[in-house]
Amino acid sequence: MKFIFRYARLDILLMSVLILMMVLSCDQYDYGVKNNANAKVAVSLSSSSFDGESLSARSATPLLKGQVSDSLIQRKTIVLDDKLMIVAEFTPTFLSEHGETKSNVVMSELANGIKYRLLVYNVDAGGIYVTERDYVRGQESSASDLLLDGGTTYRFLVYSINSATANLPDVIPAVPSSRTLANTQVSVAGNLDFMYFSQTLTLNGGVVNNVDIVLKHRFSQITTIINSAQTGYNITAVNSSFQPHNTNSLIDMSTGTFVRNGTSDPSAVSFPTLNAQSITSTPTIINADVAATGVYTISSINIGSLQRTNLTPFSNLRITPGFRYTLTLNIVPQDEYVTYQGFPAARINGQIWALHNLGASPILNSPDQNPITALLHGNFFQFGRVAFVATGGDIVRNAAWNSSNTVSRSAWNSGTETSPVRALTDPCPIGYRVPTRTEYQNLVSSTTPSNRGNFTLSQTNYNSGKVLTSLRNANVYLVFPTQGIFNSSVISNPTVDNRGLVGTTWTSSASGNNVWRFSFTSTGVEISELTNSADFFVQARPIRCIGVL
Repeated sequence: MKFIFRYARLDILLMSVLILMMVLSCDQYDYGVKNNANAKVAVSLSSSSFDGESLSARSATPLLKGQVSDSLIQRKTIVLDDKLMIVAEFTPTFLSEHGETKSNVVMSELANGIKYRLLVYNVDAGGIYVTERDYVRGQESSASDLLLDGGTTYRFLVYSINSATANLPDVIPAVPSSRTLANTQVSVAGNLDFMYFSQTLTLNGGVVNNVDIVLKHRFSQITTIINSAQTGYNITAVNSSFQPHNTNSLIDMSTGTFVRNGTSDPSAVSFPTLNAQSITSTPTIINADVAATGVYTISSINIGSLQRTNLTPFSNLRITPGFRYTLTLNIVPQDEYVTYQGFPAARINGQIWALHNLGASPILNSPDQNPITALLHGNFFQFGRVAFVATGGDIVRNAAWNSSNTVSRSAWNSGTETSPVRALTDPCPIGYRVPTRTEYQNLVSSTTPSNRGNFTLSQTNYNSGKVLTSLRNANVYLVFPTQGIFNSSVISNPTVDNRGLVGTTWTSSASGNNVWRFSFTSTGVEISELTNSADFFVQARPIRCIGVL
């Protein structure tokens, strides 16, 4: 009997230990995780992305920094009074050369300290909720270990509002045991920078499984820049907003889609610093449908002593959820002739252009020479070089000709396409630089073309040219002589080609074997790209300089 009793007590003890182990095991792991959890998950967050910001969304020149297809840019001009106007430009924003790429997506680094939440669902078990973790960017190791079952497929959902201080929006349903992959939602205010990530992953047991998170911004963002530097006056007050905009959205976390369930209310633009000639807003969050027509309204603005109210720079903005944009408003004098940095020039749509090609006769102070003579023809330059290889009247090149195509593609622009910087090898006079193709596009969009002289091919035909007349002031115009080029295909003693028939000038926009030019014939003007040949950089063209503002 004692023997039987001892073994009975041993059975009871073993059973108690097993029950205790099961209880401890249940306490250690989360919903839907088996007792053999042996797959550790390591979570990391490094960056975020916007829709549309991929390498394929850029122009035909893949390496041209910061360039946007001109068809995506919206422009408008508003007259403030008889002296000033607003030149507005709305552009999708692409990262500069400092952006990183992954799977052809341009990503930007997120700041340390950003809060984000990870939700885990068991796909093999029908999408039941498993667990969640709250993380802080850069402090992921301080969170409790995430241990799941090897061989099981899970869905990882991550969201953030890009803040280190604000609380993350709550998960719906609030009770974890009531959640499934199909019914999980998050309610987000429309002015928050909601970011989302989803990944389905089958875990390997006995090893660390990495979940590398790249959050995607789901609402639109617009940074507004107002610049009045050309007027010399400070911007002392401005009240403006975008609409339509909804105050709230309900996010379906399984798909990342959302239903706007708030009220329609304009999204106000906030400028943290005023009393300056250039002010930049914090990004304005826009929560609106993709098909919506965006309106930007300035209810009031003070520029020096000038006060204006109820201005609408745009009433048809194409704003797409998940994209970011830059709205630039330049307050500029009306189009007129000016003397800039000691040289005759014309202000057209806020840009200052030299009246003549670089090297034309300095005795000419207006474009009114008609018919055009050789005095209006400027010097010819090879791309990226300071020395000219022919004067405007020359038929044959001079000894400065360089047959090498190994010249820096940034020789005339040490900045970017959207923020050009005059380079050391720029041949333009101080205060001017070689223009970008974007600046030429702005000129063409702000003028109407017409012809002067007889467009016929002859090495001595100096009298033909293209006239670009301001759309706002018909008395202001630029004349581009039809100078032709010195072509690199002519190996021995090259002579001028296409004079009198085709006009062309350089831009500073180039990369690889591609370079942009401004060109025209009797039938039209264009800003076009010469591609896939380094020989284009050996050619010699005139230069029309633009003012550095």
